[in-house]
Amino acid sequence: VYRVRSEKMGLRKILAVGQCCVDGVGEAALYPGWFVDLTKDATCEEQSLREMHNHVEQARDIARSIGHDLLSYLLDNVEEEVEQRLDGRLRRRRSS
Repeated sequence: VYRVRSEKMGLRKILAVGQCCVDGVGEAALYPGWFVDLTKDATCEEQSLREMHNHVEQARDIARSIGHDLLSYLLDNVEEEVEQRLDGRLRRRRSS
């Protein structure tokens, strides 16, 4: 989860899955992945993670069913990362 400043939208809280590539001066230049805007409601972070998990799981199952082993493997890794973030979110909420 990151806080980012947009010229159009101002300060935003986003949940990002992927990796940000920066330019020569350290500014974000390319973001292969996706993000979900959590600015309006902090409680939607868990819901967004669950939704991402479901989509990734479906994509992995499709990749597996058509024999795309490498894509299936990569989606397994994405699913694991989402699960780790979701587990961390649930642990923080329980300790509050």
